[in-house]
Amino acid sequence: MCGRFTIQYTWAEYYEALNLIPTSAKGRNDPQRYNVCPGQTVGTLISGNDGFEVIDTNWGFTPLWAKDQKRKPINARSETVHTNGMFKLAFQHKRCLIPASSYYEWIEPEPKAKLPYNLHLPDNEPFFFAGIWNHHKVFETDTCAIITTTPHENIAHIHDRMPVILKHGVMERWMDKEIDIDEAHSILEDNRGSELSGYRVGTTVNKNNAKGPELIAPID
Repeated sequence: MCGRFTIQYTWAEYYEALNLIPTSAKGRNDPQRYNVCPGQTVGTLISGNDGFEVIDTNWGFTPLWAKDQKRKPINARSETVHTNGMFKLAFQHKRCLIPASSYYEWIEPEPKAKLPYNLHLPDNEPFFFAGIWNHHKVFETDTCAIITTTPHENIAHIHDRMPVILKHGVMERWMDKEIDIDEAHSILEDNRGSELSGYRVGTTVNKNNAKGPELIAPID
């Protein structure tokens, strides 16, 4: 799964690194964040009526048919996201990209001993998680979930799931509302899991309210 992540870059930097970002988003003044947690708001790249746009969504998905917000999953499994009743409509019509620079996972070598790792691409390159989003008219909320898959062997010792980080060449196709479901689902295989690596960080990040660049500092 992916339960926490970081956003260390500005939207102007995402614009320079990834040519999908709309020019209008360059002026967004979102702060650097080193501990994005479930339930928090994240800027999300969606395909709108007039091209790509960036909106704020809450991380924790609410489907169209939900009558309450008691259950808000933060992740959707790639194997079933296109068939699961919770997610399939969003997968068909509201695929999105969620910006990040790294994410956290925990290993538990012994009971109650959760040791956090920070996982990232080479040179701490900015990237996007593949995601889905939804607007719920009754609750007036925009929500999202990150799609996860089985981990590449290089990080499988840390966790049995990893977020889907799409390759540059398929992101625009992923956002295309006109492609069929099977093609959209196959795009999830074009991920960058083999490029991920991780290192131990301090346990301060275990607290939801922790923040600051010291959270990603490596420890021995």
